[in-house]
Amino acid sequence: MRLPGLLTRVAVIAFAVTVAAAMSTSATPVRFQRGQGAVPATAASAATRLCDGYAQCSLLPYTTHGYQNNSSKSYWGMDQGNECTNYAAFVESTVYGVATPDYSLGNGGDWATSAAKHGVIVNTTPIVGSVAEWNDHDYKMGSDGHVAIVEQVGPDDSYIVVSQQNIISDTNSYDWEKIDAGAPAKEWEPWPDNFIHFTAWLSGSLIFPPGATAVQFDSIACPSKGTCVVVGSYNDAKSYRQGIIETLSDGKWRETKAPFPVKTSGNPAALLAAVSCASATYCVAVGEFGVPSAGLVEILSGNPSTWKPKPYETGDPLSSVACGAVGACVALSDINSSGAGNIIETLSNGEWKPTQATPPRGIQPADVGLDAVTCLNSHFCAAAGDVILPNKNETQGLVETLSGSSWVPFVAATQQTDVPLTSITCASTSLCAAAGIGADSSADNSSGDWGNVLATFSKGHLSDEVAPLPRGMYVRQPLGPPAIACAPVSPCIAGMMYYDSRGGREALVDTLSAKGWTPTQVPIPLPAYANVAISGNSAACATSNYCVLVGAYGVAPFIDIWSQGHWATVEAEQAPGGGFPLNGLNMVSCPTAGWCVAIGATGFVEQAPGD
Repeated sequence: MRLPGLLTRVAVIAFAVTVAAAMSTSATPVRFQRGQGAVPATAASAATRLCDGYAQCSLLPYTTHGYQNNSSKSYWGMDQGNECTNYAAFVESTVYGVATPDYSLGNGGDWATSAAKHGVIVNTTPIVGSVAEWNDHDYKMGSDGHVAIVEQVGPDDSYIVVSQQNIISDTNSYDWEKIDAGAPAKEWEPWPDNFIHFTAWLSGSLIFPPGATAVQFDSIACPSKGTCVVVGSYNDAKSYRQGIIETLSDGKWRETKAPFPVKTSGNPAALLAAVSCASATYCVAVGEFGVPSAGLVEILSGNPSTWKPKPYETGDPLSSVACGAVGACVALSDINSSGAGNIIETLSNGEWKPTQATPPRGIQPADVGLDAVTCLNSHFCAAAGDVILPNKNETQGLVETLSGSSWVPFVAATQQTDVPLTSITCASTSLCAAAGIGADSSADNSSGDWGNVLATFSKGHLSDEVAPLPRGMYVRQPLGPPAIACAPVSPCIAGMMYYDSRGGREALVDTLSAKGWTPTQVPIPLPAYANVAISGNSAACATSNYCVLVGAYGVAPFIDIWSQGHWATVEAEQAPGGGFPLNGLNMVSCPTAGWCVAIGATGFVEQAPGD
């Protein structure tokens, strides 16, 4: 499918890992074709074998993607077992979420022609995650050709690293091979003829109202595959600030100016800050409008182009919303006009009912601030924020959970101070994760007083800690709080940026398990520059085996995908007309594995392929 408007395919780069040195170079591999005998190679080698066999290639920095445990199954209609085509189809579908083609690809040497006829990008540019293809009768390839998975691309396309199945001279007929560009065609392993980009995302821009300027998008919700809502604000032709709602359905984006519950004159100073959807036909967006500011609630019910404003009792501006079910939502006030602390608005039976946030013992209501809320169902919600400690000019992380009709506060037992928790997500009613920025007292902090903080709410207990780092990494002032997400049941992830011992910026994901938070350095686009900022702005997990982290790498979008226990990076090409959004990608939503929509603050769109 294709996004509407001026949208073009953007190749996904899923960078696996930097391969250091060859593990073995003693043998020259030979391609074994089904039904043919192996032909010994006599020419000089133009490639370097990096690992040989499932056991060796299962060790970092390599991976078999688990094919040895799944080779008995056919993928994309290919012959199962020791077949290059079945291996390539397995990796494309299970690691990169590519849907099964509704056409026959044929033998390996037929893939490029077949895919191109059905709109898939086929060119001579290697992209990590793409399929390398050799034509029939290429050197040592036989009459069926060959396909492999591109795992790494060198600077300026100077080399590629491929993983491949059905190499007869290898243990298990499997290896990783480094192939230099310009390798002689009569040496093993020659440079591929084509690269097939099944994993290509779609890039483009949302549709703006005529004359719109200063467009800012702040929140996204995709309740199901093919359906999304994005909200924000813009200046109209009169420079009046208006709320905007972008809705994707039936393959088309539709823009709507946010309606108001009362008639306004002059500049409405409106904005929509957050949106949540309980289904494809039920969403709630919240924000503010007017001077002085009043709260704004927009409800979509049924027709995707019909949004209706809903008044509520307090009328305070709203900054966050979560819907656990159709007609059951919770919204947080941005400020409280009475000065008595946060107001939690709960939608039930068609009416919004205000409730004051419950202060912990010894804390005044005015000293409680809640910044984010999430709901798993109509009976369980959790909100995150902070409290001002008595007689101190310090704050402390806070989580409140909805139990029945009451909110119960939990203060972090470890008491990291000056830590407002600004985001929260839950895997279950007994496990939630929250994140913020606070003081860092860890020994690894060599040049700053601030660090990312992660909080864990587990079985009625809240703890927080400075986000753990791999050895040798340290923190300066973060560009923003960690991007967090929890899959149904587990795991939870937190993406962020840190510095290595040489001062280079690195991307990092902490993963929450029963043993606590564990750091993993994740790949970044090549080439990696020490002076280029990396930020992880948003994360989403569709399943326990598929998560996406998005942000910015310099001025380019940054996307990492986690699947089959393996992180791979996505390096987006330029949008139609050239250029990138200045702040990369700010938000992402993944209702299903392999189908995601990521949005930049100014309306730049990246959509995972899905179907």
